[in-house]
This record gives sequence, C-alpha cells and structure tokens, in this order.
Amino acid sequence: MNDILRYLLLSTLIWGILVLAYPMISRAGSLDQRRWYLIATLLAGALVPLVHWASPDLPAIVVTIPEVSALATGQLAPDRITWSWTDLVLSLYLAGVLLRSGSFAVGMIQLVRLCQQGTRVTYLNTQVYLLPYAVVPFHGLGQLYFPSQMMDDPKAFQMAFRHEQAHQQLGHGIDLVLANLFRILFWFQPLVPLIIRELRLVHEFQADKTVIHQIERDAYARFIGSFRSTQRLHPTIHSLDQSPLKQRIMQMYTSPKTWKLSHFTILLALVSIVLGSTAFKGFTWTQHAGQASLAMLDSIPPSDQLPGSGDESFSVVEVMPRFPGCEDQGLTGVELDRCAQRKMLEYVYTHLKYPEEAIKNEVEGTSIASFVVEKNGTISNIKIVRDIGGGTGEETARVLRQMQEDGIRWIPGEQGGQTVRVEFKLPIKFKLTDDSETSTKKKKKH
Repeated sequence: MNDILRYLLLSTLIWGILVLAYPMISRAGSLDQRRWYLIATLLAGALVPLVHWASPDLPAIVVTIPEVSALATGQLAPDRITWSWTDLVLSLYLAGVLLRSGSFAVGMIQLVRLCQQGTRVTYLNTQVYLLPYAVVPFHGLGQLYFPSQMMDDPKAFQMAFRHEQAHQQLGHGIDLVLANLFRILFWFQPLVPLIIRELRLVHEFQADKTVIHQIERDAYARFIGSFRSTQRLHPTIHSLDQSPLKQRIMQMYTSPKTWKLSHFTILLALVSIVLGSTAFKGFTWTQHAGQASLAMLDSIPPSDQLPGSGDESFSVVEVMPRFPGCEDQGLTGVELDRCAQRKMLEYVYTHLKYPEEAIKNEVEGTSIASFVVEKNGTISNIKIVRDIGGGTGEETARVLRQMQEDGIRWIPGEQGGQTVRVEFKLPIKFKLTDDSETSTKKKKKH
C-alpha cells in the first residue's frame, strides 16, 4: 500500500509542477513545443515515479538476526478468503479501468460502423468517407469523414478537407490514442483530462494554422464559427467544431512567436521532478493491519549460529538499529537491545504462515532473507538469500513487506555519531511435526 500511495502522490506532484509551468511555456513556446511538452508531461508523470534514484549512501553494514522457528502439524487449515486495503484499492482501480476500456471499445465499434455506412471516395489523392447524414467533418484514427451534402459547396468542403487533412498529416491521431491510454490507466487522476484537453486545443491550433496558409483567414474564421454541433464523438476524434472556437479564432490572428522557449524553463521543470521524486523516496505512511493466526511454537528459540553460513563475516556498528516498541519502558543498554530484538522476533513470529505448498510437499529447512534498515528507519532491499522451496522464500519476503506496509520505522543505527544503513539477515526455520506416531513419511530436508 505504501508503494501505491507513494506512486500516486509523486505522479500527482510531477503533473502538478508541469501543469503549473505550462502557461509560461504556452506564452513563450511555439505550437510544436507546446505539443511535445504536453506529451512529455503525460509520460513524465507516469514513468518518473518508477525510476529509482540512486543515493550516495555508504555500503550497508551486515548483521545476522537470531533464527525464528515455525512449526506446522502437517494438517492444512481450511481456506479463508481475506481482504486487505490493498486488495480493495486494486479492485476499485481495475473496475475503473474496465469501465473506461469498455466505453472506449464501444466508441471504436461505433466508429467502425460509421465507416461502413459511408462511401469512400478519393479527393486530392486522399481517401475520404462521405456519410449519408449531417455530421460535423472530423478526423479519426487516420481517416477523414464528411457529410455527403457538403460536396455541394466546394469552397466549404475544401476548407474542411484542409483542416482534417492537417490532423492526419501531423499525426494528431497517434497523440490521442496515447492520451486516451493514459485516460484509461489514470481514470482517477483529475490532471490527466486537463492535460489532454490542452493537447487537443494545440492540435486545433496547428490544423488551423496549416489551413490559413492556404486559404483566406477571414473566410476560414467565419466558416468554423458557423458550426454548432451537439454530436458526441469518440475521444480519439478531431472534429472541425472543436471548442473553444473563440480561442482558436484569436490564435489565428496572433502573430507567430519570434523567440524560442527558454532552456532554463525546461531545466527548472526537470530539476523539480528529480528533487520531488528524491524527496518522496524515503517517505512512508502508517497503516494498521490485522494479525494472522498460525499453529507455531509458544516460544522463539535463539540461535547463535546461522545454518550453512559459518564462513560469512558480519560487521557491528557502535549503535545497532532497534525495532520500535521498547523506548517507553525505561530500558537502557543491553536490556533495551534485547527488548527490541524480542519485539522484532515476535512481529515476525506473529505474521508468519507455514505455506500450504510446503506442508503438502513436507518441505523443511531454513529460509534466509536479507533487508536493509535505512537511515530514516524504513526497511528496503528485501531479498531471499536462501530459498528451500514450497513457497517458504516468498512467505519470508511477505512478512518483511508486511513490515513495510505497516509503516514500521526502526531506530536507525549509528557509527561515529552518524546514522548508517545496516543490512540484516533473517533466518527462518520451517519444521513440520507429526500428529500421529504411526506416521512414517520421510520429510524433505534442506
């Protein structure tokens, strides 16, 4: 859940910064620059939060945690369906994606039917479709559509054709397909429709600019101002009466920009994105989760020796990281460290489940995971060092990810008066017990 919240807030931050910078870019930049800026804005908000920005942290110091043991009786508990907040959020998100995708698919079907109803003809070496009823001329998915009665007015048809042909030649249909993919995937994000609306407006500015280079400007302005359409078309379509008409007409009478977009503006936006994503790198949100039951030992036996890893050496820091929960008990020194260790082992012990696959296949042994306690107390870099199979490795990693999702912050370690990153190795011993003395099955040991 933390990763989802971090991604959503960071993408919103990036889109927000770039949207706020757009008015300055629209005043200073050309239409081409505005178009590519808006496309880059969509891509940045979706992709930059996925990038891991490396930090100049010192190498982590490695420490081994006493082994945790898990027992299971060899009998599978009945399956129970449990729901978490993550499952609920994911279900709502997928429902929104399906609804948006369904609406998009219905529009595509309607467009195909419209194409089948029209008559295809060639005009100025370009294929166009003449429709048997009154519609506003439009361009959709690389095709041009016009009402057949418009052929009775050659001048009007020529102006409409030039406009829609400009959309086709400039590749605006590809932009809208990409934009509507973002609209589907980020249906919950209010900034995405705002960016797409500005992109469509820039498309119309570019198409109008192309037309007035070939046709008298006043006549063309009166022509597009005569359309008042109420038709609802597919979101990948450019219609001749694309609103707002007032802005389009004002743009036609505006002198072209004579200076280029400042590189400083682009640099400022990029720096803001990098700084924002770096700031959110270590940010966490606390979340409460329920406990899961498991038939295990009533005590957690310590282990001074990590099985199978006797040749490994581990460093020690002056002040070791501590699992939270003992700070208010008035303990100090060794007693405080033991209390923190006990709290951490109890957390792992409480949340651990013996995988059903491991029980079925009678898998026993020690699974080893590693993780890093960062300078801010969060844990990261969860890895499985040893996996004995049967889902035990995945279960070990799941418990550590649960610690992340619960927003637990350790007390970070210190070396030379400075906080440092410390890597821990967590061994978990999985062992089956027999309910019946007559059981003679041989268990798989690792």
